[in-house]
Amino acid sequence: MKALIIEDSELARRDLRAMLAEHPAIEIIGEASHPDEAEILINKTQPDLLFLDIHMPGRSGFELLECINQHIKVVFTTAYMDLAIRSFEYNTVDYLVKPISPKKLARAVRRLRCDESDDNTLGNEEKILSINESIFARDGDDCYLIPLSNIERFDSHGNYSRIYFFDEQSQSQQSIFLYKSLTRIEARLPNKHFFRNNRQQIINVSKVCSVNVWINAGLKISLKSGIETEVSRRNTARFKKLFSI
Repeated sequence: MKALIIEDSELARRDLRAMLAEHPAIEIIGEASHPDEAEILINKTQPDLLFLDIHMPGRSGFELLECINQHIKVVFTTAYMDLAIRSFEYNTVDYLVKPISPKKLARAVRRLRCDESDDNTLGNEEKILSINESIFARDGDDCYLIPLSNIERFDSHGNYSRIYFFDEQSQSQQSIFLYKSLTRIEARLPNKHFFRNNRQQIINVSKVCSVNVWINAGLKISLKSGIETEVSRRNTARFKKLFSI
């Protein structure tokens, strides 16, 4: 994988490059010490991966990613623990807290390689779930066995997803992270009951209460929870074909 190191500390860049030399699957094609320099370098080199510091002069790593249109995997490198949850809004592979050890870096590289393997063999070995089955999910010390029929939607957060569901134990709506990409989740869902309405979301069609024509030949869907979402133009024809009589 072609990678860039984006870090304002020269010492940190040097240490990270030295550790990455032990991982031939990662090719460092450039470095940047400032977000403005990094944005130019990203557009020029089209990397697969960023080792990205969060706190930098001028702009944060998050603000830099907001300006990038490319689909790039990210390993965050930071001295702060408190931004880990926000990092999952991006295409995050790992969140490494400084000082970064060779062991932690090796773990991130393993995750990168597992992601590539999962993408290449998606769905070949895992059976399709039925609507009557449940999935297991863990959120910290809390564990959930969630019936598929109770799930309203899945939202994409980079390499991970957030699941929204009705929790029977607390009799309330809940949402938690799943450490799987939306594509991997979609491969296991029954397509008669779940629909990929756009790149960022999968909805349970039984939770739909209304469908209306929307801009650019798309559709707007209202869910029973009150959430409104869009069906992309690309998926509108497929939605109509699947659910028309």
